[in-house]
Amino acid sequence: TAWRPRQLSNIAWSLSALAFHHRPLLGAISTAAQNAMAHFSNRELESMSGAFSALSNVDEALSQSIAAETKRRRQRPEQGWRGREAGNRDRSRQQGEASKPQQVKEEKRNRDKRFSGVVGKAAFEK
Repeated sequence: TAWRPRQLSNIAWSLSALAFHHRPLLGAISTAAQNAMAHFSNRELESMSGAFSALSNVDEALSQSIAAETKRRRQRPEQGWRGREAGNRDRSRQQGEASKPQQVKEEKRNRDKRFSGVVGKAAFEK
């Protein structure tokens, strides 16, 4: 089975956190990551790069792949450097906010007002 990008970056990060230098495993992670580079999120690219750097394991081919992928993403204005995950998160926030009924929004505002009033009174009563 093929490893997913998040799994690869998490394993690499874990090895670096433990300072565990296992060359064959790092080589296998590097090869798998290079083959799936386009599927990595920005966070996963950063994690992978940082892990190999922390282990002082200079894998020239992996470094070049990460650099090329980073450059490719920066040159795509429609996606931007923030990448897939940030764009999806922003869209889901906007959709979630737009789909809330007005009543729920008003209840939240009222609850916030009540809380701030209680906190304000308690501060002056001391």
